Amino acid sequence: MENTFLPTRFFWFLLAGILLVAQSINAQPSRQPATGTLFVNLGAGVVVPGGRVFLPLTVEAGPACGGLQGEIAWNPAALRLVSTRAGRAGLVLGVADTVSGHLPLLWTDPAGQPLRGPVVLVEIEFAGVAAPTATTMVDLVDGPRTALLALDSVLAPLTLHVSPASVLLGTVGLANSSLVTRHSALHIWPNPARGAVQILGEPGAAVALLDGLGHVVRTAMLDLFGNGRVALAGLPAGMYMLRTGAAIQRLAVE
Repeated sequence: MENTFLPTRFFWFLLAGILLVAQSINAQPSRQPATGTLFVNLGAGVVVPGGRVFLPLTVEAGPACGGLQGEIAWNPAALRLVSTRAGRAGLVLGVADTVSGHLPLLWTDPAGQPLRGPVVLVEIEFAGVAAPTATTMVDLVDGPRTALLALDSVLAPLTLHVSPASVLLGTVGLANSSLVTRHSALHIWPNPARGAVQILGEPGAAVALLDGLGHVVRTAMLDLFGNGRVALAGLPAGMYMLRTGAAIQRLAVE
């Protein structure tokens, strides 16, 4: 897997340089800054102690994004960072602090082209190190070295909504008798949702929405392009799970 770690001091110089170049390319005084909310999703997964789980940091469909930065955060007592694989040009990762569980991240397109989701920016590989039957989170946060910030295509601030990854440290049976689990392609937005949720996944796949007791409360079929929609009207507010095949995403209904 490709690793893209950089020394901390060079990371900051590179950050400043990239932002200046992007601003000069995108500077268009006659245009009004775009406004809106950018949705970022880190997926979900199951991993056994000593096994591996792969989490994609995905920018969902929404306003055009010209830049994104923050720190990927995890609990080092539960997960160990193994590697990363960039999924998009212009991604820079800083030096991982494996003691506190933080990894600085910066994305901006060197050609000045805005990002239109859903797009996986980076896939992060973790190893499970804690005992089973525990749940831990992986999030994109405002960290000690890198502020959490999203910019639109003319470098105006965007509202940022991050859905952290929920990782279950399970038994071998729960992880489908495999020491390696990879998050399947299932993207949802908005999250939290009200009224309806949009889905992008495997073309033609069946989707089920489950409540906290595991009961199926809604179903849908994705079209030939993998797009779908689940109506949420009439459902009580709370946490739900969207499932298609082996892929699962947590959904908050308001």
